[in-house]
Amino acid sequence: VPEKVKKEIDIMFIGSRFEIKGGKEVIFAVNILKKKYPDIKCVMVGKPSRLDYDYDKFIKENNLQENINILGHVSKDKLNECLIKAKIFVNPTHQEMIAQTATEAMAVKLPVISSDVGGMTEAVEHEKTGFIIKAEDYISLAKYIDFLLSNPEKAKEFGENGFKKVKAEFTENEMVKKYLRVYNSILRDDKKIREND
Repeated sequence: VPEKVKKEIDIMFIGSRFEIKGGKEVIFAVNILKKKYPDIKCVMVGKPSRLDYDYDKFIKENNLQENINILGHVSKDKLNECLIKAKIFVNPTHQEMIAQTATEAMAVKLPVISSDVGGMTEAVEHEKTGFIIKAEDYISLAKYIDFLLSNPEKAKEFGENGFKKVKAEFTENEMVKKYLRVYNSILRDDKKIREND
């Protein structure tokens, strides 16, 4: 990550389905934090559905138009640009298989606040690479965002720890090795796959 990049996004969120990925909790947390941080900036990538919740209505009713920017779906380049400009990545998801967005954020040295579902706890270590919360707990989400914004050195430390973790455990080679171990644990000896095959 280039050191000269201006970190103008306080909170970054990515969710193809806002409701399932915790988008509602993010806007509720920003609404709480606005009292302490009137200029807080949150960028949300993905598509909210009015069938789930009227995000626009909540944003307008709480005067959050200057604080929350919902971009919709963006190119990979735009997504990476936003991640690099962000201070904190949040993923208060209700369900998750693998922690892809979290590991992408960790790869650019962002501290991550995530819920304790699916594969998230495998990637995010509480009080080491970020914080783990319960799904739907936007009060804790706001509390930990506040902590990271007011403790930039700790946020930097978590980001560095996350970067090291991704390099050690989530590179393509490491993931292939993990899958091979799983497959080999259930295959007969004469069917096992060697790492170099």
